[in-house]
Amino acid sequence: MLRYSSSAFAERYEFIAGDASVETQICIAAVTDEKLALRKSVKRLPIASSMSRTEHFRMKIVANSLKCNGDYVANFASKYDASDTYQYLNRYSHSSKRLTPITSIRDITARVENEDDDKVIQILVASR
Repeated sequence: MLRYSSSAFAERYEFIAGDASVETQICIAAVTDEKLALRKSVKRLPIASSMSRTEHFRMKIVANSLKCNGDYVANFASKYDASDTYQYLNRYSHSSKRLTPITSIRDITARVENEDDDKVIQILVASR
């Protein structure tokens, strides 16, 4: 199994690929904010269409049909603060599949001492 790490604010995540499929590699690239890896993986996705050579067409298919752990791929990236890949994929997402923006204020400078500060949360990633 492949493992990828990311941190969102104080939480640290380790993403574990559930399989070696191109779809799961796309999910991993999106959630770890690796835009170049995302674009390369999307190019390897087998899509049967005469328009499938264009990146725009492929990204639209991925953004509107690929689900990662039950969420559309852009929303999955957003869930773990992968902002670059979220914004990139969200451009291709149909309006019905986009997240509704929520404004919140988080104090990221305040730190509560916690014995679990070094804890890494492992997440198994699978595509559907």
